[in-house]
Amino acid sequence: MGRSASQGGQPPLAPRRGKVTVVGAGFYGSTTAQRLAEYDIFDEVVLTDIIEGKPEGLALDMNQSRPVEGFETQVTGQTTGPAGEGYEVIAGSGIVIITAGLPRKPGMSRMDLIEVNAKIVRNVVENVAKYAPDAVLIVVSNPLDEMTALAAKVSGFPPGSATSWPPS
Repeated sequence: MGRSASQGGQPPLAPRRGKVTVVGAGFYGSTTAQRLAEYDIFDEVVLTDIIEGKPEGLALDMNQSRPVEGFETQVTGQTTGPAGEGYEVIAGSGIVIITAGLPRKPGMSRMDLIEVNAKIVRNVVENVAKYAPDAVLIVVSNPLDEMTALAAKVSGFPPGSATSWPPS
């Protein structure tokens, strides 16, 4: 990644603007947040998780890498709670990427995974609809097709506002 203009490198291809949120600070979510910050196209990247202090610590590390990696995007970490605590930080996000959910464990059936992750994704999407009602949802949680359909239904957003990555 090139250095920012303030660091003697090239300016970003487009001016930084807007806010993007990544829900879930596991490996995929934290890597996604880091890459989005390094692209230096957003004013702010918000990283949330239910594990107390994890998103704040990761955001601190990412922000401290800004001078070395040459980006100016601000990274905000926020712990969220089951009753929606902390989600107010996502207000104004134009894009929300949902990576939250449990991985499939040995012996776990696909139906078991759907049951567990549907509860998680439903809770996340209800809070996204409340605090970032104009956002586009990108769902990465597994099983992908089922979680994307659930997000589209629960959000009540217009058709096409909830999609998956990779597209199925």
